[in-house]
Amino acid sequence: MENVKRDEIIKDLLLKNATWDFIAQSVEMTRSGVRSYAYRQEWYKDFKRELGSHTNKEHRDSNSSITSEMILQRNSKELFTESELLEIHGFDPREFKIKHVTSNEWTTPSEDTQFYNYQSKISVIPITGEERTQADFLESLSKEVTPVQIKQTNFGKNNVIIALSDMHFGETTMEDLQTKLEEIQETLRKGYKEVVIMNAGDFFHSDDMFSSRTIAGTVLETVDMVRAVEDAKTFMHAVFTSAQENAEHVSYRYVAGNHSSFEYFFNEYLIVKYPQVTVHQHNDLSTAFMIDNVLIALAHGHKIKKNNLSQVISYEYRELWGQASEVHCFTGHYHQLESQSLNGVIVHQLGTPKQADAYERQNGWVASRKLIQMFEFNKDQLKTVHYI
Repeated sequence: MENVKRDEIIKDLLLKNATWDFIAQSVEMTRSGVRSYAYRQEWYKDFKRELGSHTNKEHRDSNSSITSEMILQRNSKELFTESELLEIHGFDPREFKIKHVTSNEWTTPSEDTQFYNYQSKISVIPITGEERTQADFLESLSKEVTPVQIKQTNFGKNNVIIALSDMHFGETTMEDLQTKLEEIQETLRKGYKEVVIMNAGDFFHSDDMFSSRTIAGTVLETVDMVRAVEDAKTFMHAVFTSAQENAEHVSYRYVAGNHSSFEYFFNEYLIVKYPQVTVHQHNDLSTAFMIDNVLIALAHGHKIKKNNLSQVISYEYRELWGQASEVHCFTGHYHQLESQSLNGVIVHQLGTPKQADAYERQNGWVASRKLIQMFEFNKDQLKTVHYI
């Protein structure tokens, strides 16, 4: 599609208050892709200021921060992400980040409908040359990604889950994982019907590329997140390749953790890189799925606790629950290895391969075995746990 035609479609749909998901479908792009494309265009800043009826004032402080106030009117109720707020105020999310935000809303009834008024005040500061946004993270992952095609050479009757919990790339390096990776590959050479690569959250240690902090802003020991991305790509390439060579079907399952939101963008890279693998993309705190007749439930564990996960799954996935010969619930987060049976449900708290950091040493959490587990099932039940 020509850029001029694409721009006109985007403008027209924005004027009609269409969602970014609908706009993305209309121009045959992804949601993140069309938003990223739009705010890079010269027309977009002025165009956003003209949407709805609003006022906007900017004030520049001596400390290089900029305060912008705006009242914006919409036909439908809407929540704005940080990037969308920056765009509405006329700032490029690649160049600015929000320092502080204050907002409220109220409705204005009319004869046929009602309008939603948003008052927003943000203080922004320029992003320095050393800082990188999540958009940059996604772009660096997807740039010149060449999809790979893997030929299956082996298979078997059983299924296996490779439980990757609390990998904390950035703290954890490829050197730490090399022996474990070789053992995972050796185990996969047995051959399987299905391999599920299961990411239980906290795959990356930090939520920032150039400072170390969690999603909640907790400051961490400094780690090299550029190396973390490269190590994660190297590790997953070996796991994905070996899984595809030794199974009839390979899938990837994931839940969000508390350390980093980069996993969502990393999943987009995996989708492009490994088209033969079924990657289940979302940003939920829990999920459930069947492997033959066994129900698998997964949560990171920082919000939905291990003892409550079975209740959540039995309600949200009641049809699968009724079909299951066994139910296994998996959580991570605490870096402690534990399995127990609770009311007929087998609950697995997964360990971590990450070595203890200063925070864990200060709290005495140093005795847990550093490992990755692989859970092997036949069609109806758990048969073997491999401790890697």
